Amino acid sequence: MKIQPQTAFDLTPAWRIAARSRRRRYRRWGLWVATYVVGLMSLFALLEVGRQTRQTALGEDLHEATRQLITLREDLRMLNRQRLGFQAALADTRIIRDQVDWSVPLCVLADHVGSTIVLDTCTLSATSPNGRPGDPSCQYLMLLAGHARAQSEVWAFATRLEKTGLFGSVRLLGTREGPFMDSRAVEFHMECGFSAKGATP
Repeated sequence: MKIQPQTAFDLTPAWRIAARSRRRRYRRWGLWVATYVVGLMSLFALLEVGRQTRQTALGEDLHEATRQLITLREDLRMLNRQRLGFQAALADTRIIRDQVDWSVPLCVLADHVGSTIVLDTCTLSATSPNGRPGDPSCQYLMLLAGHARAQSEVWAFATRLEKTGLFGSVRLLGTREGPFMDSRAVEFHMECGFSAKGATP
């Protein structure tokens, strides 16, 4: 005789089965929500780490840029001091270069005084103070005062100075005869004009 298998019956109430199904569904939803929240929190954490990293890198870059700016300012100050020094040295060089060589008229004067003229004073002055020293347009005067044995020797001395070509003008301002040492002599005052170009050797 063949025995038929018995069919198992679940005697659990329907409301309990429904509650069990809801609990499973709620667990799945909770697990999904928890996973979603953890994912969001991880993403926010990564973003915050990236932001802090960028802020740190930006702060370091800003610090380096500030340091370079300070160094650049110090270099500019040093270059400005050097520029001022170079300008002062250049101005001194120009003054020396443009200065009239006073030895030229003085040597010409000494060569043409001769033995009959005694010079008491020799004064050099500029007649165009607004002109730049050494400029050809700048004019100078040499004022001479001295004694000669005779009036003719004074005129001869003036003629010799004119013939040098250095002086643009030689003018006798005045003469006067009077005592000189143990004898008598002619006192004279003379004005010689020349330019800076003429005083160039």
